[in-house]
Amino acid sequence: MHTIYIFSAGRSDFGLLCPIIKSLKKKIKANLMVSSQHSDIRFGNTIKEINEKNIKIVYQNREKLKNTKIKNIFSFFSRTSLEYFLFLEKKKPSAILLLGDRYEVFSVAIAAHFLDIPIIHMHGGELTLGAFDDGIRHSISKLSNLHFVVNNNYRKRLINMGENPNSIFNFGSIACEQIKLKKFANNSIFKKRYNLNLTKSILITFHPETKSNIQPQYQIQNLLQALSCFKDYNLVFTASNPDTHGIYFNKEINKFKKKNKNVHIINNMGQDIYWDFLKHSSIVLGNSSSGIIEAPAIKTPTLNIGNRQEGRIYSKSIFHAKIEKVDIINKLRIILKKKKFKFNNNFYKRNTTRNIMYQIIKFLKKNKKNKKFYDIKKLY
Repeated sequence: MHTIYIFSAGRSDFGLLCPIIKSLKKKIKANLMVSSQHSDIRFGNTIKEINEKNIKIVYQNREKLKNTKIKNIFSFFSRTSLEYFLFLEKKKPSAILLLGDRYEVFSVAIAAHFLDIPIIHMHGGELTLGAFDDGIRHSISKLSNLHFVVNNNYRKRLINMGENPNSIFNFGSIACEQIKLKKFANNSIFKKRYNLNLTKSILITFHPETKSNIQPQYQIQNLLQALSCFKDYNLVFTASNPDTHGIYFNKEINKFKKKNKNVHIINNMGQDIYWDFLKHSSIVLGNSSSGIIEAPAIKTPTLNIGNRQEGRIYSKSIFHAKIEKVDIINKLRIILKKKKFKFNNNFYKRNTTRNIMYQIIKFLKKNKKNKKFYDIKKLY
């Protein structure tokens, strides 16, 4: 029987991977590998969410991220790459399934590539020009043998990068499929659990913009100073990911909370609860991909701040502001007064999870072939 290993870097990808993990387990041997970030209380201790889903972890790397300064992240990346290499060398799986663009994912991709283990990549072909994750995503795509994208424009981009069209499939977004099937919690649940009335709330998911002329301290200061003008709204923060300067951002948000009674911080909601918050909030604000992909599917407007997500396909319900106090205040006030929005669900397709599962099984049954660069047209 074929064995596939699925890797989860942290809270940013596990919720999206969960449906495909469960689906694959019914057909083949599918094992979950995770980063140590899942057990880090600074980033939500998301190991609890995995346990609640009754999914067994077969391997978790031992190295811990000391800090989110760039030197610490690079050192973590280097050490974990060797850890994953040694583990995969022993197990020799039929393939590795990876999602997205995080450096933790890249370390597994590098290890698998050196061991000649086929890589299956989800969410390639996208752009996030304001973050160095953009280059990581494209690098993983070039190492991969099978691709699942969420939009035909992203498929075309992979073809332009030299990927064979026969290896790229647009079955849509698992997140958008799950949102379509989800039964959302009633607002009263949030009153009981968090003492929150979400009918007048701003959900904030803001990460460091790692390719920016604005220093990290000014990025977070400008955002928090702008939000301090909205005292009549609940300001619900999710914690920053282990990105460069992510720990610094979290410290500044906690300082802000101590000075403002309307501020709430929930380090790890889990995907289902996060979507419930998104559904009942007046707006989602920040620079997370969830505001681009998931918020329009849930029919919640987005104020996208800065250039971190520059290059993505946007719904008409997504508005933009610079990382400047005055611009954030003005744009936010305009959107909160607006009564009607046009939502475009650009990434939804039916049977996304099922189609991905069957294509993976089909791929595993084929004889492994050396990957070749695909030229769009003859060069000479």
